[in-house]
Amino acid sequence: MVKKYGSALLGIAISAGFLFLALRRVSLAQVAEAVARVKLLWLGPMIGVVAADLFVRSWRWRFLLSAREDKEGPIPLATLIKLEAIGLAMNNVLFMRLGEFARAYLAGLELGVSGVYALATVFVERALDIMSLLSLFVVAAGYCPDTIPSSWRVVAALVVAGLAAGLVVVSAVDRSLEKGGVWEAWLSKAPRGLGELVRKLALGSRALRSWRVAVPAALLSLSLWLIDAVIYWFAWRAMGLAPDLGYGRSVVVLSTAAAASALPTAPGAFGTFEQFVKTLLVSWQVPAPQALAYAGIVHLVCYLTVTLLGIVFLYQMGHSFGSLGRAARGEPA
Repeated sequence: MVKKYGSALLGIAISAGFLFLALRRVSLAQVAEAVARVKLLWLGPMIGVVAADLFVRSWRWRFLLSAREDKEGPIPLATLIKLEAIGLAMNNVLFMRLGEFARAYLAGLELGVSGVYALATVFVERALDIMSLLSLFVVAAGYCPDTIPSSWRVVAALVVAGLAAGLVVVSAVDRSLEKGGVWEAWLSKAPRGLGELVRKLALGSRALRSWRVAVPAALLSLSLWLIDAVIYWFAWRAMGLAPDLGYGRSVVVLSTAAAASALPTAPGAFGTFEQFVKTLLVSWQVPAPQALAYAGIVHLVCYLTVTLLGIVFLYQMGHSFGSLGRAARGEPA
């Protein structure tokens, strides 16, 4: 059992540990009091930002999918919005971020593209997300030099440079593979797993070989996280916390929350999200109960909005968790 469910048990243990740390020495009565003071009128704008996030993600994905062999016309944005929501929702309820694979599989069914190609574009999306988020972190961290060590900014900048170089390399590899060049000969001798991974990444980066795609994709990636930071500022206003968080610090909080969500935890990153955000806010002299309430409110609004939308879209498109499970096991639909 441990061998079969080891990763799931590890994720649950990590989440439980961080949740314990988040709740440790915090008065739940004071947390409830802080939540009770939330101005519900701000929830609408927060949900609207989540919807805007899905729109921008889908618009970017359409650019990345533009190198597909089928050139019948642009993919309907509404379909991509549904697939993005489904993928994020399934990440929220399944272990090991299986929502990304589910989105690629459904893209193959709904869009008539190769599932492997769709999955490769998802890999490129994640690289663009990390680059954009860390770039914004480098800039925003300058607003709080007493909290964020300068070495963190240097490391973040190096990661961005490394990922950018990686995308350039895989794009060059894709061009070489397309022409049957030296990379094809090298990959034919490489271990099978490594060769397939390089081919998938190269395939997904094909659209980035055009500046007409690469520039909009990069700008949309930046816009995506700039939009998401607004949720954190809205939540601050909803709770009536003082002094004003400010947009720059909202980006820092967003970066912290994203780092927490990237850890191998239980679905939804509950526990890690709250502890990371609470720790950051406490370092800014925010009382622990209010910091924990703030983290919980942001987390629940984002989680519930995306998860409910994704589940609705999944069934609306004629699929279900059961049908996806059967497909994963190679059984007939």
